[in-house]
Amino acid sequence: MNVYEAEIWEVDRVTKMVYSGICFKEGDKPKLHKLKRLFIPDGRLINNNDEEPLLTGGIIQK
Repeated sequence: MNVYEAEIWEVDRVTKMVYSGICFKEGDKPKLHKLKRLFIPDGRLINNNDEEPLLTGGIIQK
């Protein structure tokens, strides 16, 4: 695997990790704990699908 392929593979891997934490079936809850390795301790996710954005903070810390 050359450097370019390795970089593409890593971006794909991180993208899959993010989606595995935030995608879920109706009635289930997101698996936000899967995002722990991807964000800094004060990282934030913003759900901007509603009229007023929902800020999810502190998901990394328990």
